Amino acid sequence: ERSRVRPSNPAPCKDMNNNQKNIIIIFTLTVYILLVTTINVAIGFASFSIYQYFERENANNNTNRDQRVERLIKTLEDGYNIEIIIGESEKYKDVYGTEPNEKQLYELLTILKEEFNKYPSSLIKNADLNTIHILNDIVIDDMEYSGGYAGYNGTLGIAYYDEDLYADYTRTTIHHELFHLLVENRPKYVDKFKEINNSNFNCQRYIDLHGRDKDAKGSEDLFNGCFINTYGINNPDEDMAIIAQDLFHKNNYDKLLTRIKTEKDIDSQKTLLNKYRFILYIYNRLSDGEMNTEYWKSIHN
Repeated sequence: ERSRVRPSNPAPCKDMNNNQKNIIIIFTLTVYILLVTTINVAIGFASFSIYQYFERENANNNTNRDQRVERLIKTLEDGYNIEIIIGESEKYKDVYGTEPNEKQLYELLTILKEEFNKYPSSLIKNADLNTIHILNDIVIDDMEYSGGYAGYNGTLGIAYYDEDLYADYTRTTIHHELFHLLVENRPKYVDKFKEINNSNFNCQRYIDLHGRDKDAKGSEDLFNGCFINTYGINNPDEDMAIIAQDLFHKNNYDKLLTRIKTEKDIDSQKTLLNKYRFILYIYNRLSDGEMNTEYWKSIHN
């Protein structure tokens, strides 16, 4: 009789092998997914951390920058008992322009501080200055004002100009406009200055135009040795401020003196010299004697 061989029942073994493979595959996929997810999360977290870092750095830089600007504003406002207005304002409804960016504002405030430090406190007080209006691209009554303006009951308006491109333009404009405030309510000084000009019969009479360089265009034929430049022909106020603006920086001061010394007409040279001396007299009077000979020596050395 044949012995009966018990079948090995291979089918169940085959099924078990497939299950094992499936488990391995599922486990491998799970590990892979977890690994990929972990890497993605790590990358995402790192990217977010880097983003947060740079955001914090930018915020810190902006905070530091704003703090510097705020400190300068506070120094000027407290030191001179004035208000600083930046950009267009309801206070000056007919004055239009653009607001300087933070870099320009910081540089302009620094320049203002440096130039104001050249004045005795008595001079600033006598200028009746109460507001500094910072505004670029100034337009007043549809007329463009290049560097600044003065008026509105004690306001000095000033625009930012890059010193690398325009040298001392902003600085001289500050002194120009501040001088306007000094004599704005003191007509006796303006009248006396006009008298100095008109006492020389060879001097061109003022053409009584106000405020703009373009007003003097075409007046070059009228220009003669009694003026530093054609802009002064407009009116005595501008003629005075043209001289005043060049007194506070050695290069400009040297050019001013050279202009006077090299004037060929003797009478005109005398008129120029008298104008220059009268401006020094005004500064001395309105600084209660502090802006004297020694003061100017210290400024120019």
